[in-house]
Amino acid sequence: DDSFSQAAARMKLLSAEVNRATLPPNWDPKDQAEYLKSSYTLSSAAGGFSPTGSQYREALFTLMAIVGLVLLIACANVANLLLARASARRREFAVRIAVGASRFRIVRQLLTESLFLSILGAAGGFLLALAGSRLLIRLISTADSPLEIDLSPDLRVFGFTIAATLLTALLFGLAPALQATRVDLEQALKENARSASAGPSHFNLRKGLIVGQVALSLVLLVAAGLFLGTLRNLLTIDPGFDRRNVLIVAMDVQQASVPASQRVRIFQETLEHLRRVPGVASASSSLIVPLSGSSWDQSAHAEGYAGTSPDDMLTLFNRVSPDYFRSMRIPLLTGRDFNEHDNLHSPKVIIVSESTARHFFGSTNALGKTISLDRPGSDRTLYPYEVIGVVKDAKYAQIDEKPVRVAYLASAQDADPWPNMSFEVRSQIPAERLIPSLRASVAEVNRAAALEFGMLDRRVDDYLLRPCAVALLSAPFGLLAL
Repeated sequence: DDSFSQAAARMKLLSAEVNRATLPPNWDPKDQAEYLKSSYTLSSAAGGFSPTGSQYREALFTLMAIVGLVLLIACANVANLLLARASARRREFAVRIAVGASRFRIVRQLLTESLFLSILGAAGGFLLALAGSRLLIRLISTADSPLEIDLSPDLRVFGFTIAATLLTALLFGLAPALQATRVDLEQALKENARSASAGPSHFNLRKGLIVGQVALSLVLLVAAGLFLGTLRNLLTIDPGFDRRNVLIVAMDVQQASVPASQRVRIFQETLEHLRRVPGVASASSSLIVPLSGSSWDQSAHAEGYAGTSPDDMLTLFNRVSPDYFRSMRIPLLTGRDFNEHDNLHSPKVIIVSESTARHFFGSTNALGKTISLDRPGSDRTLYPYEVIGVVKDAKYAQIDEKPVRVAYLASAQDADPWPNMSFEVRSQIPAERLIPSLRASVAEVNRAAALEFGMLDRRVDDYLLRPCAVALLSAPFGLLAL
């Protein structure tokens, strides 16, 4: 309406003002220009603002397309059966027409029968949808992020069901009805009319429907095979780390009122306490856990490398403690790991992935090279970091991502750490049995810290939920079509 459009126009006018006031001073001129051109938009609250909706929209549309193809196949099958039934009733229709029944009356009767079939099918499908939607929600829900969605049917669902019912009855009942009224009265009323064959047009239509069913069934079967193949490929992807028997302990000291100057000490003491818990094989800390949905990227200015664009220098980062690569079992290809000597008072050091080393330094040995970074909010002063190690590529944000540039900084060299930290605890026993001991161990350092526990392998499995749901649901539809 007018008020919504006026508010949207007003928001676009405010965008330029807000962007100028919040422009990051340390960005490149090109990035600043892109930032200034961005604008804010308004969306109706009727549809809600849900990250779940955007996350699963593509998968749900794919499933809707699959269901639509199955519906077309089923309707074509029913239309063929109606054509066969109409052929068997040719003598009946001929008698009715002979005694004065109009063709419109017969068509109306056959459409009524088709509508009755459609109503029965719609009622059964509606009841099945109520149970199937709950099954779908359970399929894509996880223990860490359960989905709470109201599945109660409303007027829109009823309206869609009624519209689909009428449309299928009309589209796939009209052709058999019209074909049934095209009878030769003289031939149909003969003694042997019961065994008389239908006209060529009947067979052409029925053959066309069969061809359509086979074609659509093959499309569904091929699609189901592709989805299952994609799922198989995802399940066999090497993430670059060992996800088995690793417990993630997320710690947040925001509510514990721990000042920034004390956070490094608190996190180091917590890590030492976790390592002493019986059953812990190794423990480490990191700012970002792989496949967690969090990311940190910024430009990296490598020694001897002149990028052609800001994207050439854009690199993903993480801050980790010593033994992080041992806990995650990410192989160290060359150089050394971080150690206790890498602190605020020692020279800044950095470890890069093999893709990062290859991108910035080519075939040259990366050890001893310098990568300079700027701190957010600084006056674009670059701080040099010496490359002390190269590790194998590991997945950062997505399990199906191509090798990306990743660099690791030492947690102890962070002068202004965030209030949250994640600890990776590799266990010698079933990791979930360690939770009480780990919780008690953290309480010895800070009782007010907020803790959250989760398994690393479950996080990877949760990431595979969407392709798994599409693959598992497309396969039965393909078999049903067949």
